[in-house]
Order: sequence, then C-alpha cells, then structure tokens
Amino acid sequence: MKKILAFCAVWLIVSGMLFPAFSQKVRVQVFDQKLRPIAGAQVYVEHQLNDVQGYVKTKPVLTDQNGFAEITFTNYEQIESEVDYTYRVYVKYGGQMSTYSLISTGNINDVKTVSETSMKSYFLNVKVIDQKGAALPATITVGGQSKKADAAGSAIFQLPPGNFTVKAEAGGAVRTREITLAEDSAVDLRIGLYTMEVSVSDDTGKPLIAAVETEGKKAHTGLDGKAYFYNLSNQFPQVVVRYNQTLKRFSMDLERQPLLLVHFDLTPPVVREAHVSLSKTGAATLSVFVEDPGGESSGIDSLSISYEVDGVENKVPAYAIGYNTFEAKIPPQAPKTLVKYFIKVADGEGNIALSEGSYFVPSEEEPKQNKSLPPKPAAAKQQEGGIEPLAVGLLIFVIVTFGVFYYLRNRQAGPRSQQPKPPPVPPA
Repeated sequence: MKKILAFCAVWLIVSGMLFPAFSQKVRVQVFDQKLRPIAGAQVYVEHQLNDVQGYVKTKPVLTDQNGFAEITFTNYEQIESEVDYTYRVYVKYGGQMSTYSLISTGNINDVKTVSETSMKSYFLNVKVIDQKGAALPATITVGGQSKKADAAGSAIFQLPPGNFTVKAEAGGAVRTREITLAEDSAVDLRIGLYTMEVSVSDDTGKPLIAAVETEGKKAHTGLDGKAYFYNLSNQFPQVVVRYNQTLKRFSMDLERQPLLLVHFDLTPPVVREAHVSLSKTGAATLSVFVEDPGGESSGIDSLSISYEVDGVENKVPAYAIGYNTFEAKIPPQAPKTLVKYFIKVADGEGNIALSEGSYFVPSEEEPKQNKSLPPKPAAAKQQEGGIEPLAVGLLIFVIVTFGVFYYLRNRQAGPRSQQPKPPPVPPA
C-alpha cells in the first residue's frame, strides 16, 4: 500500500498537479441597457487545467440581485510563457453572450473585475386577480423563475428579451399566457375561482346519488342529491353527470349560473286511453292518448302501433293529431275477425310502456239490424222491443212515486172535508 501511495505522489508531482502554476479570482458584475443590475445571468471561466486535460470550463455561477458573480479557478500547467496565464470569462443571459480574454497575474489575492453592460433585460410585472378583480395569493412562474405574489397579487420578474409562458396557480386553478418580451411590461392574469353546485333528482324531485365530473375533478352527490365544486378556473366548464347507466352532458356559464339542476326520468310513460272506431268496411281507426307522468319528465319521444290477425303481426304508422294524442289506421278485416293491437310508447330517456287491446269485426247482418238505431257504446246491450232496462226502471219508478203521492194527498184531504156534527139537543 505504501508503495502505491508513493507512486501516486510521484506521478502527481511529475504531472504538476500538486504544484499549481497559479490561481485566480474573478468578480463579474452584469448590467442591462439601463445600467440596472441583472440577476440570474450565467458566468463561467475557460482556462487551461494541465497538459493532459487542456482547457476546461468552470461550473456556471448565477449573478445575484446586485448583478455580482465570483469565480475562483486554478491552472496546474507549468508556466512557460505569458500565454499560459490567459483565460476567458463568459457572460450569458438568455440568448445573449459576451466573452472577455484576460491574463492572470498569478496572485490569487489579485481579484480581476469585469463589468458587463451590453446585456438587455426587461422587467415584467405579473398581477393575478379573480373574476371580480380581487388580488389572488398565486404562485407565478416565468422563464424558470417562480415567485409568490404579494398582497396586491403581483410579482416582478427580470427577464431577457424573448418569448415566455406566464403561469399562475391559485387554489388548485391554473392560468397561462404566452407573451413576447421586448420592453418593460405588465401582464394581468385572471383566474376565476368559481364555485358550482350540482343538484341531481328524479322526475318526481327525489334526490339521487350520482357521479359528477368537471375540469378533471370528480364528486358524488350526497343523500340530498347535491355535489359542490370549488376553485374552478374555467368559466365555461363541461359537466358530466352519470346515474346508473345513463349519462348526461352539460355546458355551463358559471359567471351567470353556478347552479346546475339535473333530472333523470325514471318513470315510464302511461297509455291513458285507447279507442277503436270501426267503419262498415271493417277498417278501424285506433286513437291513443298517452302521458309521461312526473313534474320533471322527459316527455313522449316516440309511439308505435301494430296489429295482429291470425297470429300475423303488422306495423302501421301512427300520426300525432294533438298533444300526446295519436291515431293509426288499421286496414279492413273480414267480418267475425278478432283483431289484436299493440301500443309501444317511449319517453325522452328511453323508458318504455306497452299496452294492448282487441276488437271484433261484426258480421254483415248486425249493422243492418241496427241501421235505424242511434250509435251506442260497444259494451251496451239491447233488450227485446228496443226499450233499455234503465228506461223501464225509470218509468216504473215514476208511476209508483205518482201513486204514493196521490194516495197520501187524498188521505190528508178526506178528514178536512167533513164538518163536525153539533151535539144533540136534550128534550124539553
């Protein structure tokens, strides 16, 4: 081990690494075109290290708030002439660079000072406000520099000329802006920290537990059917609400309306009435009245009608003739034919209601027998002689009532017509 250490020491002595030719300290101060100190400029030195590695560059040092940077370097090369005492100082700021060639005195206590005044820099004042113009305590980043905004929402940056992205973050919200800096400038960034409330219920107003997503944020409604979002930076967010397998999308303007009411129609529509009108030819007109109940229903979306004869089903077109009222024409059928009809109605959210019925096409003789009679409901039945049971009952009731009334009247009038007889006169 001792032999190895001794060999290394001899090699270092031979190579000159243990005995530096000179050390030098360089102090650089950088100013812009208005002689304002530039902070953040890079300063480094290129010098000869030894005869093995040749010229090397020091690690860059950034200037401070006063524009100062200081570098100390050492040359281990054996000095043969004054040329070996030369070195270069580089000052770099943005896309700008200046170079200075200097000669060392060999005395580390002899500090070389460089004053750079050809660089250009500009001040950028960034102010962050909310949608109402109030200052926000944001974090602002420009050109690799990050600063906290002051109480007024502002931060000042010194930057070289060029193109930059200004980024501000506040309350989880982010706003960016692209700028070109060619002079001292001021930029206002508006971060709208909006609050949004989403209320989800069914068509009867009952709260629903649903999943809500907007601007990359997710939430579920509570037992009251409501979900809240805070610090949304986009005034016009897209909102997605999902309940079971049903999904709805909405576009919002949070400046005008921060409340979103969402209703899911869970109640199927209802066929309230279906009426068949038969013609002499056996053709039928089917009239249907439907409703979609619920205070926040989606409304009737479609209605289809088909009929079946002898096991064969055919679809017929249905036409709207009024509010939720439809008609369909069923072709003529042979007498004594049983016709079944089927109604399918769907609301705006896919809820479906099914209804069916039937009618019987009468024989040819039946219309002739009833030709002179006024039309009656299909369920009405006739008695012999053409007198309805209701009319017969009514007539009997009138006769009985009149007889009772007549009897009671005569009974009351009889006693009043007889005059009382005087008492007999006793004999004298």
